[in-house]
Amino acid sequence: MRTFMYNLLKTLAVLSAVQVPVAAAGVLLDADFESGTYKDLNWNVSGNAPVVTNSGVTACSGKYVMRVDLNRYTSNTSYRTEVGNILFGNNERNLDLFKTYWMSLAIYLPSDWKDDPNEDILFQLHDQPDSGEPWKHPAMALKTSDDRWKVSILADSRSISDGSNYSTSASMDLGALKRGSWTTIVMQTRISYKSDGFLNVWVNGNLKSYSGPIGFNDKLGPYIKIGNYKPAWQPGIDWGINSGVSTRRHYVDEVRVGDSAATVSSMTPNCGGGAESLDPAPPYNISVY
Repeated sequence: MRTFMYNLLKTLAVLSAVQVPVAAAGVLLDADFESGTYKDLNWNVSGNAPVVTNSGVTACSGKYVMRVDLNRYTSNTSYRTEVGNILFGNNERNLDLFKTYWMSLAIYLPSDWKDDPNEDILFQLHDQPDSGEPWKHPAMALKTSDDRWKVSILADSRSISDGSNYSTSASMDLGALKRGSWTTIVMQTRISYKSDGFLNVWVNGNLKSYSGPIGFNDKLGPYIKIGNYKPAWQPGIDWGINSGVSTRRHYVDEVRVGDSAATVSSMTPNCGGGAESLDPAPPYNISVY
């Protein structure tokens, strides 16, 4: 009996030391790419497909990251490398109107990321147009241009938007770009084309806030897209700015989506790495609307 109790207590002590991962309250998606792919997440590819890799950069957390490459002249799609229709929660792809959500990710801009006045949209909330309605610009777009992090906001209370004229158009400057290290971005928003909408954005812990309409009067709310959408590189588009930039590469890690119960703490990626690899990957071939 004494031997049995000793072994039982020993087993309980071992079990108590084992830490079982538990999802933080309110977190609906926590994608760290440690499976070596994003295909298990049932995300859709838009344009060129990003690649999950364990080379080229030290991950924010773990070993794997999502690499986003775009080449204006050699990519199959010259202006878009993205994953979209991000699946979260109970097989949801669209954010519900008039509800509060959290979204976050870590973005790594390499040291050779060149400044470009032609914006790179790295994260967006894209509209889901109603029947008979044209596609619209993103309700919210996180972007880089002129060596700055920026966010643009659009809203329209009309039931049918024309895709070019919006009742609300706003932008926020989020600060200077940092290269060669991970940037953590946390967003809290309420998608509402009424006056009760809002957007809070923390870039490396620094908060910028917007209060007012955001989004469109559609049956379905927007869906999430992540990667690089570069409008100026679309065929036939001439923005009158020739910056000399023709290739883009950046990395993404720790993608999270949360509901109103999430917090800044539970949504902020914890990046322990960030230095560029000594064995880099092979060479790769608005502003308000």
